Amino acid sequence: MSAKVNSSIVLYQGKVFKLVKENITLLNGVTINLDIIRHPGAATIVPLFGNNTALLIKQYRHALGDFIWEIPAGTLN
Repeated sequence: MSAKVNSSIVLYQGKVFKLVKENITLLNGVTINLDIIRHPGAATIVPLFGNNTALLIKQYRHALGDFIWEIPAGTLN
């Protein structure tokens, strides 16, 4: 069983994701509004080496305004 979607409105459609507002009725009968980001999916890998080290990449992330260390990843496409 799952929640019942009463209504769904796309608030924003971008190249990679969309923002949707849904009104749903939960299994317990409570009705709520949710803001949901719909994404096509992603994949990531953790390259491990024999000497117990892992590979990270230093990536600039505009939302943070800085570089961060992360594992290699991307969308399923």
